[in-house]
Amino acid sequence: MGETVEAILDRQERFAREEERQKRLDELYTRARRLHHDKEWQAVVDVFGQIQAIGPGYPDPEGLLMSTREELEALEQAQSVAALYDQGLRYMETEEWSRAFERFEEVQCLKPGYQDTEELLSRVRQELAPSPTVEVPDLSGQSISQATSSLADKGLTLGTRKEAPSEKVPEGRIIRQDPETGTEVAAGSSVTVTVSSGPSTVQVPNLASLNRSRASGILDAVGLELGKEDQAPSDTAPEGEIIRQHPIAQTATNPGSSVSITVSSGPEKVTVPNVSGRSIEEAGRVLESAGLVLANSRKEKKSRKPAGTVVATDPSSRSKVALGTSVTMVVSSGQRTSPRILAAPLVATLVAAVVLIGLIVLRNYPLKVGIAFGKIPA
Repeated sequence: MGETVEAILDRQERFAREEERQKRLDELYTRARRLHHDKEWQAVVDVFGQIQAIGPGYPDPEGLLMSTREELEALEQAQSVAALYDQGLRYMETEEWSRAFERFEEVQCLKPGYQDTEELLSRVRQELAPSPTVEVPDLSGQSISQATSSLADKGLTLGTRKEAPSEKVPEGRIIRQDPETGTEVAAGSSVTVTVSSGPSTVQVPNLASLNRSRASGILDAVGLELGKEDQAPSDTAPEGEIIRQHPIAQTATNPGSSVSITVSSGPEKVTVPNVSGRSIEEAGRVLESAGLVLANSRKEKKSRKPAGTVVATDPSSRSKVALGTSVTMVVSSGQRTSPRILAAPLVATLVAAVVLIGLIVLRNYPLKVGIAFGKIPA
């Protein structure tokens, strides 16, 4: 029997799909060949992954995948060798000779003759070889130049220099050393020393704006003492606050030293001068020379002193006031009328009246008047 129409169509469809699959595989292989030529190894592997997914048995007549894998392995090995080589160089810089030796040995195993690995290995072996040892000399009490010479005589070098205070060892002399005296070390080794900086010191604290009690407590806390205390006027610091100190803050000094202070006595005080009897202009000059300010306003007062003459001041003379205080002058307004002057005419009038009355009486009654005064016998 002949095939049915359905069977024929199914076969044709399968054939078309297979033809399409084969075409896709050929295109992928062509792409892999191009990538292989461009040495894009990972991309070649990725394309062959797609080929295997579509057609697991698709042939690789040119061996593209195998050669790509070989190239990737060689690249990976080259990167590993370079990394090991770089690590070896870093270990040499830090003088970690054992680790440097291990890295260069690995490089030689993976890729013999890589760069200057042989030369580096030879140097590392020399460093790892046992060195002759020498005994560290005693450097205590020596100066730096003396210690350098002593170490050179033994084939050693002077290493790091540190400083530390010492109450016994003079400044600039060695207190301690590392390694200690008598230690066996490799020739060429360095010796660290600690040099005396002299007696220990403390920094003087800042006492500005503090009062005496607070300053004393702070000084005591750092091992210092409160010394001489002076006073000085200040326009900015309230009375009782410290305005100066000696030594100044942050100065290095020996423990137990004293710090003298100057305490504010408040604004500077001056004595108001006596300008009574002076003219306004003269009084103003005297007040200004004393550090005072003449007030714009003034008071007037009747006085026997000439008009325009100063008779008083406010504040009064001889009083203590702050420098720059404003002083008001009390000025005479001219001669005032005296009570005695006003009474004189009245007294004269009364005296004249009494005399007149006396004359009249004497004239009219001479006998009685004489008897009254005891001049005529009764």
